[in-house]
Amino acid sequence: MKKLVLSAVLMATPVAATEISVLDDLKSTPLTAYQAGRNQLATLTGAINLFTKLEGKQELAFKLLEDKSTLGLEVSGIRPVKKVTKDECESLFTKLGALNVVPVLPTLIWPDLSPDQAKAVQNELFIQAKLIAKENHEFSITCKRSLAEI
Repeated sequence: MKKLVLSAVLMATPVAATEISVLDDLKSTPLTAYQAGRNQLATLTGAINLFTKLEGKQELAFKLLEDKSTLGLEVSGIRPVKKVTKDECESLFTKLGALNVVPVLPTLIWPDLSPDQAKAVQNELFIQAKLIAKENHEFSITCKRSLAEI
């Protein structure tokens, strides 16, 4: 019986040690400023989606878009087919601009940016709007602008 308990303890010890060493390894891994900002942007989109879903008012869904050279957000919503137009898509940017969040978004994500860097980021970060027809989800329209254009 003592051998069985001792065997169990010895087997459990490497697992605990592995978990601790993984956490220590994660603590020592550097996080770039870009990755930190990207993570904050992803968290922001998730929080907005969760909040609107909990409130029962989720008309639009937010999603992070990223590839090797671009970073942005997609705002998508389902509308009646007669409202899936270029004008309706562009009107979303007017609504976003009225919130007055767009000019400060770069410094919210990366607080250490200089004013010149924040302005440059506004030219690179983008928001893409996508309207999907309620009657036929295959029919959609997409428009895209940089933060500087909003």
